[in-house]
Amino acid sequence: MYKLYWDCFIFLALTVVCLVIPFHIAFMYEDTIWCGIFFVIDLIFIADIVVSFFTSIPETQDSDEVTDKRVIATNYLKSLFVIDLMSVINF
Repeated sequence: MYKLYWDCFIFLALTVVCLVIPFHIAFMYEDTIWCGIFFVIDLIFIADIVVSFFTSIPETQDSDEVTDKRVIATNYLKSLFVIDLMSVINF
């Protein structure tokens, strides 16, 4: 149940970033408030990376839900970790 709320929260943060950053790029508008908001959103995405290391893998047709932390971490490192990490690194 909590994962649904977390995913909705991450979706909201991602939507804000997708709608506001093009405006900032197009009009070269810099404001300390927006810089603070983007910093907080980056922290939220970093927290999402940490949460992803502890979120169980849903069950499949052949197996039950995976709750072993080592298997979860290995699966996350092999799948979406690089993409998530690249999204929070400032270039």
